[in-house]
Amino acid sequence: MAAENFVDSTKNLEHIENEGTNQHLNQETSHHQNTLGLFPNYINVGGLYLSSTLITSFIGTVLFVVFLMIYRFLKSKNPFNKFVNFVDRTFEGIIKFFDDVTSGLPNYAKSLVLFIFVYLLWNNLVGLVGDLFAGVVPALHSVFRPVATDITFNAILAITGVMLAVFYGFQRHGLSYINKYFPIFKWVWIVENPRWIKWWILKLLDILLGLFVGILEMISEIAKILSLSLRLFGNIFAGVVLVGLIIMAAGAFWGLMFKGYNPPLLFPLLVVVMELFVWVVQAFVFAMLVASYFKVAESHH
Repeated sequence: MAAENFVDSTKNLEHIENEGTNQHLNQETSHHQNTLGLFPNYINVGGLYLSSTLITSFIGTVLFVVFLMIYRFLKSKNPFNKFVNFVDRTFEGIIKFFDDVTSGLPNYAKSLVLFIFVYLLWNNLVGLVGDLFAGVVPALHSVFRPVATDITFNAILAITGVMLAVFYGFQRHGLSYINKYFPIFKWVWIVENPRWIKWWILKLLDILLGLFVGILEMISEIAKILSLSLRLFGNIFAGVVLVGLIIMAAGAFWGLMFKGYNPPLLFPLLVVVMELFVWVVQAFVFAMLVASYFKVAESHH
């Protein structure tokens, strides 16, 4: 009888231990899902898996359309409305600035640079507001995430800018632009201009040097894509993590000092203002770098 009681007690202890272990694992899993990882989560929406950054992009696009509708409605009612005048002056200043920066470039290059700046700026602002709520409720990170914290999105944007700059180089200079990567026309020079053997040797050395420089140019094109993608990702992701940490720390501090009253959004306002400035700068830098790639392609000789 005592042996049976001992066995039952052992089984109960094992059951309690297993329940505790499972509960601990569930808590860790829940905590892991609620934290911000390097890659976005994918959510099943009607059988279609969408990333959290794509959902945020949709939300930002919808809010931008609503913003334009409100602007159009207010302007139709009163063209001299202060809000309307502010929006007009802001966008006129942005368009004029980038038009001056991209002067001489084709319309698709100007449109791309302007689109990159406005799209990144708007989605960063939407992401900043949303990240405040995600900082208070970490579970929102699984469905909401700033677009620029998706390295895939940044890479697509960077590839588009760099490849269009290369296309513009060919459009501007013709097939001779290929000499930037492969000195093909230098081979044609040897065939069309036969000279003494020493000239051939010097020209072959020139071609080999041109091939080496061309390889460096191709590596630089890849480096442009990587630098654009990783710079934007690193700065925005670090800002999101910093805001989240400040909110959690502020909430814990306020909870210890003033029990029963915990407004975590009061403390990180300075950090939010700083991150707002950083995100505006990052959108500006990304657009300006893409514009500089077009300018380099234009001035190639």
